[in-house]
Amino acid sequence: MNRLLITLLALLMPVGAQAAAPGDATRNCQRQDLIGTWSLAKIESAQAGVQEFYRQTPNEVMRFSPNGTFIYVARRDPYLASDAKRSLDNADAVDGVSYSFQLQGEQLILSRDGAPFEGFRCAIAVKSSAQVKTGDLLLTNLPNRPGLRRIQRKLR
Repeated sequence: MNRLLITLLALLMPVGAQAAAPGDATRNCQRQDLIGTWSLAKIESAQAGVQEFYRQTPNEVMRFSPNGTFIYVARRDPYLASDAKRSLDNADAVDGVSYSFQLQGEQLILSRDGAPFEGFRCAIAVKSSAQVKTGDLLLTNLPNRPGLRRIQRKLR
């Protein structure tokens, strides 16, 4: 599990930005929007390593907690809500690293042991379209980074 989490982080670190897709009606994320567990609905990336990682482990969940902590895991099999909670709790207990998040305007900054390691433009879909549903979390990399767009859906 620890190796998988480290692999995912290593793949995401060098990846970068693009705006919300044309036609996406969005608003900036608010802290309360993020709180909860999210499941990856779709990822588009300009980086081959990311695409390959998600071909092998297409199911990912991430959790943003009210205390500002963050954790995520990925695997081949789909997650049920109870399964996701257990996997996230296990990863958080054994990885030996503390992850946190901050919102700064439209930017979501992720930190590892207090040091920022990734940033995204963070938006919430306010209208469904061909690719997104109302309430989806849209994360795109910040400017001057290879294109990356993640669509996350709240896991109920």
